[in-house]
Amino acid sequence: YTFEQDYMSVTTYRFEENEGSIKVYYRDLVKSRETEKYIFMYINKVSALAVDKTLLTEDELIILKSLLGLKIKK
Repeated sequence: YTFEQDYMSVTTYRFEENEGSIKVYYRDLVKSRETEKYIFMYINKVSALAVDKTLLTEDELIILKSLLGLKIKK
């Protein structure tokens, strides 16, 4: 994941080779949910992107939560 002001880029890899990437705008997310280890960002009612919080710095986590809270349509 690469987090920007209005969107995030999600890049997938297979055997260390880039398979592709997509741009997901925060405004298009349905909701977000946080557990002890993950932040789930729902792209529809049943499908979510999971971010492992242990891979983020404390500052990155604060920024991501702020972006999600401000950008997700209610």
